[in-house]
Amino acid sequence: MIKTLLVFACIIKRCVKVESGVRDLKRRAAMGLMSTLLLVSILTTFPVHAAPEIYMTPSNSPPHPGPYIGFRWNITIWIRGYGTPPIFAWSIRLNYDPAAGINITRAWRGRFDPAYIFSGRVTVTCSIPVIGVGTVLAADALLSAPGERPPPDPAVLAIVEFEITDAPGKYEELYTDLEINNIDTYLLDDALNYVPVTKTDSSYTYAWPGCTQAYMTVDPQYKEFDKFTRWNCTNFDIQVKIYSLGIGWNLRNVSFELSYNEVLTNLVTVTVDPLWSGPNTVDTSTLGVMSGAVSGPTSPPSEEIPILTVTFHIQGQGASPPRPVDAYDVSQLIFSDAKLLDVYGLIPIKPPLDGLVKVYAFVHLGDVNGDSTIDIRDMAEAAIAFGSHPGHPRWNPAADVNQDRRIGITDIALIAKSFGTTFP
Repeated sequence: MIKTLLVFACIIKRCVKVESGVRDLKRRAAMGLMSTLLLVSILTTFPVHAAPEIYMTPSNSPPHPGPYIGFRWNITIWIRGYGTPPIFAWSIRLNYDPAAGINITRAWRGRFDPAYIFSGRVTVTCSIPVIGVGTVLAADALLSAPGERPPPDPAVLAIVEFEITDAPGKYEELYTDLEINNIDTYLLDDALNYVPVTKTDSSYTYAWPGCTQAYMTVDPQYKEFDKFTRWNCTNFDIQVKIYSLGIGWNLRNVSFELSYNEVLTNLVTVTVDPLWSGPNTVDTSTLGVMSGAVSGPTSPPSEEIPILTVTFHIQGQGASPPRPVDAYDVSQLIFSDAKLLDVYGLIPIKPPLDGLVKVYAFVHLGDVNGDSTIDIRDMAEAAIAFGSHPGHPRWNPAADVNQDRRIGITDIALIAKSFGTTFP
């Protein structure tokens, strides 16, 4: 009996212990839940911010349409992801290797740019960027507390202009880091404490192009002569040029043929550009065809390369009457057998772009319908255009006899004065 009571007592004791343990476990869980809720509340009220980042665009330079010697482009230095604490001052040092063939020409802060971090605020005026060989230092600071106005994000800190001063040789590459990850690049809060920041460098690469987008064409590519002027016996010039040749190509020789309409445009003279030291040859013995071969440029050419200037003479303007008012003749300037060579051989190029010369048949002012006789039909055409001007739906430039860009009673009177005239 006593043994049974002792066993029962032990069971009761164990049950009490288990219940006590469950209560303790519940209490601990409740305390843990309260701690979690409190932490979430604190984090919501005071959010944790990642370190802001200072970076540059473009991330690798230069952008289109470079590169070539003398080409300039901008690097913009940005900051993003900031907020607490607010930025009170910043400093940037950008380092690079000038042996890579680039140079800083100027740098500035966009103080009146809405994207500038302190846009519209009063800042230190002595923080003009300092430019040295291979480096530029820029900084700025507010003259008052940051205030409640939120700055843009991302925001501009500074803009740096680079210029290409050298180009790679064949199969070479010019490279340098554009480095801002240094001790002179930092942020300060309003207590002048350093703000942790991630600093991301950029780079510059100029590789020998390997291939080229160069092409040959004439300048101007299109030339038009209007119908109210006698252009017979008029001379005009057309230049033959090469465009978009990368400097990495060591251009030495150029040859081509250019055909034209010898009935409308007769070739007068050809002048080789002084760039080419020779030997140079130009053959104009075949009517309607000119061939040229030049060599030995006196300086490394790039981008836009003049070859020679051709002087043409307009002859036989327009067709014989009767003819439409808008009759014209053309002289197509068509390239063939175009070749560029460097010291290694042919340079691959795109097909040349041909040119076009357009000469309208001469129209006598007052001969509104272009039939070489001034009669009642011309009066009728002018009457229809009466009161019009350029852009007006009834505008007819052939009826603007006094060339004042208005068709009025003076034009009608001039047509009437020449009434019955027939032109050869």
